[in-house]
This record gives sequence, structure tokens and C-alpha cells, in this order.
Amino acid sequence: MWTIQASAGRSWAVPSVTSCAIVAMVRAIRPDQWRLLRDIRLRALQDSPDAFLSSHVIEVGWDEGQWRATVCAAHWFVAFVGNQAIGVAAALRGPDTSTEPHVTSMWVDPEYRRRGVARQLLTALGRQVAKDGWNGLLLWVLDGNDVAREAYSRMGFAFTGEHQPPLADSSRMEERMRRELPHRGSAGRSAHASENLIGAATVQPAAT
Repeated sequence: MWTIQASAGRSWAVPSVTSCAIVAMVRAIRPDQWRLLRDIRLRALQDSPDAFLSSHVIEVGWDEGQWRATVCAAHWFVAFVGNQAIGVAAALRGPDTSTEPHVTSMWVDPEYRRRGVARQLLTALGRQVAKDGWNGLLLWVLDGNDVAREAYSRMGFAFTGEHQPPLADSSRMEERMRRELPHRGSAGRSAHASENLIGAATVQPAAT
């Protein structure tokens, strides 16, 4: 059993995901913290090049303006153990404003995989999306990425039956998954309505 403190002073006690699960500090990233996003994003692209549509070669050349724009384009969260950044994920709104936000750029340091970090990142994203007034959280997963597909299924995502090529000239296909965000009562959405999305996480603003 572990207890997690939220930034508003509330706490939850939830069972460990695995016998070696950890509690990470999950922080929202501001535009002025673009270097933090740059560093962990480049680590992710180097470690798992087949998991992303972009590449280290492309993004390593980005300037400050491009990284700031990337931060502003989505809700970004980074997971920490102590001062070490160990995971990252974002919730991105598409060009169609009626479409629910999509999870994108999910990555966890190999040393910390299968220890509940992805769950905690998704919890933070779910809270933010629910606070913004959305009912669900979407994601696309590449065909053949069975590990990710099974993991997201365990975390409450279900396939919608929608497929698309990730790039216009790509031979790969991806399939959409969706997770319904829970709500409390009938009085409306709660800022913490998604705290049960996949457990709980410590969510704080990023340190300066």
C-alpha cells in the first residue's frame, strides 16, 4: 500500500501496481521549462526510435522557439524520481475542436518500466483533460506494438475500431483507443474526476 499526496493537500492510498512499483512526482511543464521537455524527449527518441513518428535527428536541431511551441501545443507532464526525469507524456488537442484530446509522446525510462510510472502519467493527463471538461481520453497505437496495446488495455482503454496510416506515405497502420473518464455525481465535472483513471499520482507544477 502506498499513499500519494496531491498538490491540493488531498491524499489517496492505493495498492501497488507491482511488487516493485514506485511513486513518481508528476509535474506539469510550462513553456519556460522547454529545456526540460527537450532533454527527456530527445532521450525518448534515442531509446525508442520505432515508437515515434518523429526522430532524434529531426528534433535535436530544434531551436528554443520550436520547443516552446511544442510545450504550448499540448498538456505536457514529466514524471520524476527525486530530481531525475524518468517519464513523459502529453495530451494533445487535434485540429477538430470537437475531438477529445489524444495521449501522445508517452515514454518511460527503461529502468523504471513496469513499475507504474505510465499509469501515473496517464492519471495526471486524465485529471487535466477532465478539468478541461472532456469525457474521454484518446490515443493511437501502432499495429504490431503488442506490448503497448496490452498495457493500454489493462489501463482501461478500449479499441474504437478506427484505423489510419500514421503518415500519408507510411505502410504502417495505427488503431485508436479510448478511455472513458469517470465523473462524480450529476452536478457536473470535477477537477479531480479522473483520479480513478488508473490509480493516483502526485501532481505538482514543475519546479523552477
